[in-house]
Amino acid sequence: MKRFARAVCLALLAVGYGWAGEIIEGRVFTVPERIYVNQPFELRCELVVTFGCEVEDIRLTGIPVDSDALIVEPMRKVSQTREARGANRSVTVILLSAEGRAKRPVDTACSPALSCSLLERRTSGFFSHWAMSPQRKALSPFLLKIEPLPEAGRPDGFSGAIGQFRLSGALSQQNVRPQDIVTLTVRLSGSGWLGEGATPTPPASELFKIYPAKTVVHEPLRRTTEQVWIPMSTNATEIGKVTFSYFNPQSGRYETVQAGPFRLTFTDRPETNAVSTVKVIQTDLTKGSGDSVPAVGISLAQVNQSVRHSRPLLAVAASVLIALFVLFTMIGRHTVWGIVSAALLIGIGCAVGAAMNRQERHDVQTLSRRCEVRFAPSARSVTLFTLNPGVEVVPLERAGEWTRIDADGRRGWIERME
Repeated sequence: MKRFARAVCLALLAVGYGWAGEIIEGRVFTVPERIYVNQPFELRCELVVTFGCEVEDIRLTGIPVDSDALIVEPMRKVSQTREARGANRSVTVILLSAEGRAKRPVDTACSPALSCSLLERRTSGFFSHWAMSPQRKALSPFLLKIEPLPEAGRPDGFSGAIGQFRLSGALSQQNVRPQDIVTLTVRLSGSGWLGEGATPTPPASELFKIYPAKTVVHEPLRRTTEQVWIPMSTNATEIGKVTFSYFNPQSGRYETVQAGPFRLTFTDRPETNAVSTVKVIQTDLTKGSGDSVPAVGISLAQVNQSVRHSRPLLAVAASVLIALFVLFTMIGRHTVWGIVSAALLIGIGCAVGAAMNRQERHDVQTLSRRCEVRFAPSARSVTLFTLNPGVEVVPLERAGEWTRIDADGRRGWIERME
């Protein structure tokens, strides 16, 4: 009697709630089918489940994932569609995907299995709810094969990049004079795997003074560097080309992209910058978003300038210290003589400070014209910076028609100092 009652209850539940959902079938495959070492690929899983069901908490096992050989990210749902199977049956097709990359060749047969939670909407009269049941389904076996990069045709210095990439470069200026600062910007971008190799730079040349390249953008598939090139003479008319080699999995061969060469044209144009400027070359080589801020240094010229301006105050301060020492030494025994000596020393210090201040003011001269301050007393020497009319300078020495000046710690030669 009890067995009969239990069977009746189960039948009523089946009629009220419908039959339980299930994973009907599934398969795992890769996109693309042919994969090389370090080539990003997709590991896809196609599931066919009872119509109206959902899957959650997806876990795929049976894939030889190893951080030293094969990296596969967790599965995520890409799409869910309805398909007809047979005359009167509809199913739900769910596509899952995970990104992967192999660090070395792989050739193994896999027997994958999927564990998940299956969600099914059940109805009883006017009411409905979601029912969840754990599921585990053995999927169709498949062969996972990752091929090594071919040795034939591999370029010298190949960095291991695989995919498709673009390379471009540009100069900050092309019409230059000798000793001008020229910045070469090189951009490398594309799709695939770029690795950790450095962005290429042109070959060195004795005709240029070259500073180390600075990385300004360092992303998985995008690199940008800036490098300073200074032409030393009018013979430095060309910066060599930049080349980058990579393996293209679509064509199955190694390919090379290039930018340049970059040509310079020399001109006799005068410098037109109307503002007082100082040329600064940044050679910080740190990378990525955690770039360190370069330390700000104080030049010896700036220290000398500050000391020179402080000499009158230092003379007064020294006389006061000496006067205090004399006063405390003579107080008690020769108090009156101590006070007189201290006052006399302070007076001498103030007089010396005033004389220094007058001499300092006499040395300072105001420019009446715009001047180019050069590295050496020659019109062919490189221009360090430019001073506008009204700037105060201190003459330091003379050489013919040239005068070496100090302008707030910056020193150089100007022509015909009045």
